Amino acid sequence: MISYETCPDVSECFNIFAESIKALSDGSITPAELYERGYATSFTWVKKVNTIQKEVQQTLSAAGIKY
Repeated sequence: MISYETCPDVSECFNIFAESIKALSDGSITPAELYERGYATSFTWVKKVNTIQKEVQQTLSAAGIKY
């Protein structure tokens, strides 16, 4: 379970955040899985992240950039 809210220091919280974003970008974890592990406290976060991912993919695709 990701528990960045209870990290002993700011640098550890940042490291967990950075690892989570990297996992999202390389596809090794989904927003729903991050939510289930305790990263986000609101399920609407999952919907927002999924929407942003789709919009970025569409924008890159329209520009001819492989995602």
